[in-house]
Amino acid sequence: FSRIRSVDAGLLWRNLVLLLTVSVVPFPTAVIASAFRVGIERDQAAAVASYAVVGMASGVAWLLLFSYMRGHPNLVDPDTDIRFFRLTEPVLTLVGYGVAALIGWFVSPAVALAIFLVFPALYVVRVRGAGR
Repeated sequence: FSRIRSVDAGLLWRNLVLLLTVSVVPFPTAVIASAFRVGIERDQAAAVASYAVVGMASGVAWLLLFSYMRGHPNLVDPDTDIRFFRLTEPVLTLVGYGVAALIGWFVSPAVALAIFLVFPALYVVRVRGAGR
């Protein structure tokens, strides 16, 4: 948000949607912890699927936010290239968590967890590369 110069109602609403998805993350995370501690594989599959749904919701929230920013360049700091708000990361999030959910449900919940761990590293690499 340091790349945003000003806000309007549309940006505020999209930010609230994003904050909602972030605030929900602890709940499926706790379900995953419990399922892997005391549950059977079907419990684990359901847990990773619920976490993936929240991840997909986050992807949708970022997609809404970035799409809005691309359509409202007047809100962006003048030193920021509008291409910073590219849609590849939100789409990657949406698709990636969807694939992880399917893998976790049909193949292995542990593999889905491994996929979840890749996302933060990928974001760091992509965002740092975009900042140059």
